[in-house]
Formats: sequence, structure tokens, C-alpha cells
Amino acid sequence: MRLGFGVTFLSDRIEHGRLDGIGVYTKSLWDGLKGSETLYPLSFSSPKQIEMCQGFLEHHIDSTATSYPIHSGISSLLNTPLGELREYEKSIELFFAPDHHIPFLRDTPVVATVMDIIPFIHPEWASGRLRGVKNFAFKRAVKSANHIITISEHSKQDIINHFEIDESRISTVPLGVDSRFFIRIDESKIESIKSKYGIDREFFLSVGTLQPRKNILRTIEAFRRLSKSHRENSLLVIVGQDGWGSDELGLSIERMREDGDGIWLSYLPQDEVYALMQSARAIVYPSLYEGFGLPIIEGFASQTPIITSTTTSMPEVAGDAAILVDPYSIEEISKAMERLLESDILARELVAKGLERVREYSWDISTQRHLEIFQEIV
Repeated sequence: MRLGFGVTFLSDRIEHGRLDGIGVYTKSLWDGLKGSETLYPLSFSSPKQIEMCQGFLEHHIDSTATSYPIHSGISSLLNTPLGELREYEKSIELFFAPDHHIPFLRDTPVVATVMDIIPFIHPEWASGRLRGVKNFAFKRAVKSANHIITISEHSKQDIINHFEIDESRISTVPLGVDSRFFIRIDESKIESIKSKYGIDREFFLSVGTLQPRKNILRTIEAFRRLSKSHRENSLLVIVGQDGWGSDELGLSIERMREDGDGIWLSYLPQDEVYALMQSARAIVYPSLYEGFGLPIIEGFASQTPIITSTTTSMPEVAGDAAILVDPYSIEEISKAMERLLESDILARELVAKGLERVREYSWDISTQRHLEIFQEIV
């Protein structure tokens, strides 16, 4: 199949040095499809971003917007039917928009991925930066795509209910987990990395961009409610870049550091993330809302117990392989931490269940399901 493949968001993420959910998803599907399909990547990013992305994918990227050195978030507004785009359209049978950035194509069917619709149902959890443009891209993806892919049954129902679309136009395809999370890291290397960052005790790990929806403020307060002896013998390690709406969180992190309760690491190389995920007592991920919750299955693959939320997609993804807590209850989050500190048996049980559960989440399976949908649409 001659498949158009959108890489606008990926181009932006590469420039900023991190691949979050959409970036990981886009790159994983690119890797899964490039061996069997003829891919035609398209980006509406700046020339610099496109150049970096070409190096990352080791592939030429078509672009009709290289003269616009702007943030990719508003590129869709400038994405008018230019002559270059018409030539691009002649090359492909279908266009896939993994990041919901859809070019204005005349005759080519489009499949678009919408991971969640948080900006519409919970605008208080979405950054105000370029909100209007981002919402425009979301709406256009849902309304104009021939078919929509989303990543959980919870997100599917949100999209159907909010946009009042027919269920036949949308499919759920869960995410996969990078195989590198399964590779066990040498204990001496783990100890070296922990020593590098001053992690000298057992620790709970929180991963995710610092923003209100990730619920890191309550996670810190939950840790601080542990008994004095537990706090003296453990740490809370937060790994995540500063996001938005995090002023209060920043103060809480500073108090945590001053009191010796924890560490904030804003950026880590990926191999060090693997090491910390494998060596944590548990990954604490009580997010308020997720379209999927990738750290859940990454933790399963890392053989680390997971504490996550009873809300939105997270019970669907975790099944019975994690401790589920009310994310609004600091007490429940704290009790879950306490249980794992006091019970090696519980920790081992969760690890075993997690390894069984994560077998359901493979990028090979996900890629094959995407391909089946593409073939149905063409």
C-alpha cells in the first residue's frame, strides 16, 4: 500500500528532545509499517523540524509548508490545497494522521488517530497555549476523517458521545510497549545511575510531564503521609519535564526536596529511565484522566508494581495487575504505597500479573490491526 503518513507532531517533539505519547505512537507505527508498506511521510512543520525528523526516521519527508517557520500547532490553518500537495496526493492511496493533523486532500481517504478529547471535556486540564487551533484540528479530524482510531474503549465512548458520531466510524486499537522495557539491566549499572542522582534508598517513581492532570501534587502529599520510619527509608523520585499550571506543584517539590523526602529529575536519557523503572519499589501513576496510560504497561514490562487510578481508561488497561486508587484521595494513594513497602509478597504478585497482562500490548499486534483498518478503508 502507498500510505501517506503524517509526522507533523513527531517533528515538533524531536526538536524539543522528547517523545511523549503521540511521539512514541507515531514512531512505533512507522517502524512497524516501513518494512511492508511504501510510506510517504508528510509534515507541516518548520524547515528545521523537518530536517531533524528526516534524520530521525532516515527518510525523506515531503512538505508543502517549509516556507512557514512556525509551530506545528497552527500549520493546519495554513495547509491549503497547494500545488505541491496535489502532487503528493497522486502518490498515495490513503493518508494516515497519527497526530490528527490532516492535510486538505481532495480525493484520498483519511484515517486519523484521536487519542483522547481532554481539551473538550476537561478544558481545565488542557494548556491554554494555542487551544483554539488545537481544538480546530481535533474537530476537523473527527468530522472529516473517513475512519477514526482511538486507543481505549473509554476514549472511544467519549468521542462518540461528545461529537455524536456513528460507532461504525471509530475503532479501538490499544497501544503497545517498547520491547526495550523488557530487557533486564545489569544491577551494577542500575546502582551507578541511582548513585549519580543521589537515590540511596528504596524509592517510588512518578513519571510524566508536570501538569495538573498528572496529579503529582497529591502523589507528593500521599508520600508525606507515610509514617516517619517509612519516609526515612524511602524516597519519591519524580521524572518529568516542567509543563504548565505547575506553580503550586513547584513549591511542593521544593519543600519535598528540602525535607529530604524526594528528588525531581526534569530530564533523563531513556536508558536511565529504563533503569529507574526497573528498580523502583513501585510506579505511582494516579492520573486524573488518561486516554490510555502508557507508563502502566511500561511498568508491567519493567517488572515493577503499579499504583494507578480507578478512573477513565486506566482500569481498562491495568486490569487486576495493579493497585487501583481513587486519584482524588490522598489517603488511598498513601495506603497503597504503605502496602507495597510492607509486603514483598504483594509486590511479587503484582509483578507476575503485570508480566501476564502486558502480553496483550504489543506494537506488532497494534501495527497489524492498523493495517487491517487501512485495507478496509481503501
